Amino acid sequence: MVLTKGCGFMVYRDRAEQVIKEQYENGFRFYETEGMKRYFQQKREEHKYFCIFGGGVLGTTLCNWLKKHKIQVDFFCDNNQDKIDMMISGVRFIDFSSLLALKDETFVMVSATNKGAGRCYNRDINQQLSEFPYVMPNVLKFIAYYTNDYKLSYRECLDSAGRIMEALGDEHSRALFLELLKLKFVDNPSPFADNPLERFYEPVQYFNSDYYKHVENAVIVDCGAYNGDSLKEFVQLFGDDFERYHCFEMDCAAYSELEKNCAQLTPNLQNKIVLYPFGVFSEKGIAYYNALTDTLGSSISTDGKKQAQLAVLDQVLENERVTMIKMDIEDSELPALMGAKRLIEKNHPILAISIYHSTEQFFKIPIHILDNFPFYKLYLGLHTTITDDTVLYAIPEQE
Repeated sequence: MVLTKGCGFMVYRDRAEQVIKEQYENGFRFYETEGMKRYFQQKREEHKYFCIFGGGVLGTTLCNWLKKHKIQVDFFCDNNQDKIDMMISGVRFIDFSSLLALKDETFVMVSATNKGAGRCYNRDINQQLSEFPYVMPNVLKFIAYYTNDYKLSYRECLDSAGRIMEALGDEHSRALFLELLKLKFVDNPSPFADNPLERFYEPVQYFNSDYYKHVENAVIVDCGAYNGDSLKEFVQLFGDDFERYHCFEMDCAAYSELEKNCAQLTPNLQNKIVLYPFGVFSEKGIAYYNALTDTLGSSISTDGKKQAQLAVLDQVLENERVTMIKMDIEDSELPALMGAKRLIEKNHPILAISIYHSTEQFFKIPIHILDNFPFYKLYLGLHTTITDDTVLYAIPEQE
């Protein structure tokens, strides 16, 4: 029997909705009763030492979260010898030989991810720890739990999941969405022995050729430009074959690094790059943020200690022709999209929007695009081996 397109899409919708029906309530109870905290508290009681293997963004996030809940981390370990004896969040780095001497007394949490082409850090570290009796092989469930917020009701999640699954443009995106959906409702702390997200990992973020189609005289809008890392990748891929690259970054420390890195480019490239020391939002104004330098992200917060100016893309780029908009702005993506409505309607640019900062944005951003910009087809890309760097790609359909 041949499955018709209509029936096929109903199957996709049904599979997504089934995850919500099976996991939402249990996940909510786990979240409300602080099940992840209780898990780590128990592990802390069982072991003399706590070690986080990998001192990058993930390890720092986990360390800070454990410290917030008064769960002591004794040391970091890392294969980068330059980090040995360094301190992050008050915790010292030790080398592997020192950790090996303590293997029977230590609970080791592997916090690496395959960020970048050809890197399999998580797998390699677990092989390195094969003789250790107490290892959490990855922090996938912790990161998923960490970004859960339950701001949306069961009904909102149910309706949104079905619509999004039905709207995604290929099998890769639908399979990835289903795996990510399961992680939006973590209902137990047991770590995965094998990471189900590994098979979806794509090293090139934002400008992956499956989603980004480079055009002559491209004009890129980079919201959350950080220190120019995405700009650097773009230049490596396309050289000076573009008309303009607009960088928006509100964090003053990151903006300073962005300026320094741009200053090292050739004059021809510098002349095509425009820097804005602003955050991007739905309306102009002043916002406050906390500079989270350990985790490479600064988000708008009512209790923020630093001040930033906010800009609206529809106003700043009112007369600009735009071919792509990229956003990674720490959960401000939805209001920033609202502030770019005219720009998007006029230009139909490719959109590359981060949707991993919260469960709310994971559902709301795709629905916002479906409701307001019906000329797009939606795709999903994953650019780490955890839920971080999940990007929603909106590609304008041929007219």
